[in-house]
Amino acid sequence: MSGPHTLPTVLVVEDEEEVLELLGEYLRARGYGLRTAYDGESALEIIRSGGVDIVLSDLKMPHLGGLELLGHVRSHPTPVAFILMSGFATVDSAIEALKAGAYDFLRKPFKLRDVHHALSDAAARLEEVRAASRRRDLLAFYEQAHGISDPDDLPRLFGTLASVARRETKAEEVALWLVGAGGWDPVARGGRVQALRRIDVGSVSADAGGAMESGVLALPLRLADRRIGALAVAGGAARTDAHRIRLQRLGRALCDTLARVGWRPDG
Repeated sequence: MSGPHTLPTVLVVEDEEEVLELLGEYLRARGYGLRTAYDGESALEIIRSGGVDIVLSDLKMPHLGGLELLGHVRSHPTPVAFILMSGFATVDSAIEALKAGAYDFLRKPFKLRDVHHALSDAAARLEEVRAASRRRDLLAFYEQAHGISDPDDLPRLFGTLASVARRETKAEEVALWLVGAGGWDPVARGGRVQALRRIDVGSVSADAGGAMESGVLALPLRLADRRIGALAVAGGAARTDAHRIRLQRLGRALCDTLARVGWRPDG
């Protein structure tokens, strides 16, 4: 969900083809982003690749059921709303699902208006959860950066920065490079790094605003007018000026910390 007028992307996980087609047609017709999976294991791969806002999953599936899938989703770094549905629903199963963290529970056969209400409620709650999570992540990063006094503690900060940068820009992949004795060293990566493996770090625009090309946002890092690294994200949501500004703030905080602890490119 990249903006207030953008509908979320829904992953429908259902091993009954007729139900999957029905929900797919309904969601596409109303402008939702749509991903589909026939089982929990395939769904988990899609979720891990990023870009899913809401999971609408059957409860009973072979290999990896809806509750097990929900457990994996709850450990995902970016909050994802989860709605379970079942043709064997009971009050006990609904209570179990909600206690496990599901946003809602739909009993089959359901009416499409019930799906609409469940998705609308889940999207509204998810926005609140993600906003709170983003604030916590930012605060944790800035507190960690402020508390570092030893260069040996920097690798942990690099990892935190990569995670926060990916979430702040809703990207599928992130990479951080710093210049070393042998050239550009990748000191942190996140997600399934694909596009960023091919990036020429040395060609990243020297402009402090960075560059946005083909879904990649790359920001140069500078210390005392010397270029010392780059921070880049790719994939996921379309890159925006808001993403650029957020990445710039993170980059400046990192450079301030490097200067304060006496970091040098030659170590």
